[in-house]
Amino acid sequence: MRSPTAECSASDTRGPSLGMNGLDVARRARALPRGRKMLLVALTGWGQDEDRHRSEEAGFDLHPTKPIDAHQLAAILTRPLASADGGIDAREVRGG
Repeated sequence: MRSPTAECSASDTRGPSLGMNGLDVARRARALPRGRKMLLVALTGWGQDEDRHRSEEAGFDLHPTKPIDAHQLAAILTRPLASADGGIDAREVRGG
């Protein structure tokens, strides 16, 4: 996996992609230096407490459930979260 250059990523938690599901992708992204600051959104139909806990453990910052309204998704993706280098600092979303 190459180092992510995006500031935000929205992914299903269980959909397979390149042999990994969204939880695997989040873990891999968080292991990379740039991935620690990315805003990761678990966009999924799985919304039980256990599902939310799993996505949080994997590194997702937010866990809205499908179907998601386009305005709600736009609000999530355009949140004004700036870090010192001008990028999104996902720690602000996670509260840490």
